[in-house]
Amino acid sequence: RSASQLSEAVDQVSSEELEALAFLIACMPPRDLVTIKPELLLETTSLAFTARATMPWGSAVPDSLFLEWVVPYVQANETREQWRPMMLSLFGPQVQECSSVEEAVVLLNREVFAQLGVSYHATKRPKPDQSP
Repeated sequence: RSASQLSEAVDQVSSEELEALAFLIACMPPRDLVTIKPELLLETTSLAFTARATMPWGSAVPDSLFLEWVVPYVQANETREQWRPMMLSLFGPQVQECSSVEEAVVLLNREVFAQLGVSYHATKRPKPDQSP
């Protein structure tokens, strides 16, 4: 993507989301700078903030952890795809009932694997860093 396309994305976010979007762009691997569509970054950022705002424990997630582990559109070498809407739809209602971040993490660790059939066993999953 060109710098102007990323600049246009920056111009479309709220002041609250600006730091997160700037963080994503600053930390993007070079290959993503030319392949990731700005729409993916905008949706990722928006849904991360929506999730944080709608969970009763969302404000307890420190900004540093939120930026590093919630906002990113990908971890490591996962496929670059729009998985966040599906994850929020499937698991948002479940973690909405949790009373703490810790309770939500335990629930997600159990439910994501079970509901999506995810296994990290070397012979059952072709690549360890697959997105949902």
